[in-house]
Amino acid sequence: VPVVVNSFSCSFRDGAQALPSQYGRAYLSGPRIVFTSWTKKKLNLKWEEVKGIKGVPSFNDQGDEGIQIICKRTDASEDSCMILDGFEQRQSALDTMEDLRVKAIEAAEAQMLAEAASKEEPIIEPGGVVPPDTVIKDMNVVVSKHLRGISIQKFHETVWSEKVKPLFRPWVEKEAFDVEMGDWKEGEYEGPWCKEKYDFERTIKFRVKRKTHLYIGPPIANVIQVHRCRVVDNDKCIVSMTIEFEGIPYSDTFAVEVRWVALREGANDIKIECGLVVDFKKKTFLKSKIQSGTLEESTPVHKSFFQQMQSACVAAGGVQATEEVEEPVVAKPKKSGYQMVLETVQDNQQYIHIAAIIGSLFLILLWRIFFSQ
Repeated sequence: VPVVVNSFSCSFRDGAQALPSQYGRAYLSGPRIVFTSWTKKKLNLKWEEVKGIKGVPSFNDQGDEGIQIICKRTDASEDSCMILDGFEQRQSALDTMEDLRVKAIEAAEAQMLAEAASKEEPIIEPGGVVPPDTVIKDMNVVVSKHLRGISIQKFHETVWSEKVKPLFRPWVEKEAFDVEMGDWKEGEYEGPWCKEKYDFERTIKFRVKRKTHLYIGPPIANVIQVHRCRVVDNDKCIVSMTIEFEGIPYSDTFAVEVRWVALREGANDIKIECGLVVDFKKKTFLKSKIQSGTLEESTPVHKSFFQQMQSACVAAGGVQATEEVEEPVVAKPKKSGYQMVLETVQDNQQYIHIAAIIGSLFLILLWRIFFSQ
């Protein structure tokens, strides 16, 4: 609860005099000003919404006793204003309000700068250790491998840029058909799930035969993938994929977010990780089925693509990795039966309510049939 810095009795009216004056008390705190009238009407205004504060003549023109507050309005092109009247010590209240407004604005700006700085890439000394990716830790990691003897720049040219030799489209065409793939476009792009910035984007559309169908819907899925890419010096290459489906039941309730991370290790090796998460746009009682089905269908696909990129990197001068054993995959902690039941009830709460209402109506109908005679 914000600490009240100062409070005073006064009257309030809007600058256009569209409303009569309200008498009450104003409370000043670090984040906002609150005016409560004796009739329980309330004004609640954040200091960041205040553009200016100045002294004005009182409503009765009996002295320079009023304070005009000029406010920003998000729903109109013009600003609005309000006036507080009837102060015993107007200058003291004015100074306190202006001081709180300036401090609140400075704090908001500092917070914005801190949030922007947190999203910037960390500075890495040449040849220094590249820190682990902070986004992929919140995803299901389905691939965690190494590529030897190849730089990040060479990796990007070989795997993602498509400038030397096409890689992604020929691999997609092994399983999909009606493939349409656009070129990379340079610009400023943002991932809808990770909220990170990227320098390149392209769109790919194709149709593919589904391996599992959740036992509903057609066996063919229309797939739209949006790829975003950025390369940070010779230290990391990040590719974000937003994958959506068309023409299958419940496809409007979710999108699949995939993240390929390539981090430099040492002088000329790379660690590759691929993470996956289902981003639900709407509630659905099939949430757990969609999650498990997506993970089941996608994991072999991304492992297959890693094999494709590994072969391409070796052909481009890299060294065949000797590791044969699958590296540990970051797994989500298993949930107890109680947690699973609780989540199912929460996800389907609206359906449970509907079923309860229908059941009640049915019982009322039975009662009338058998006991109304």
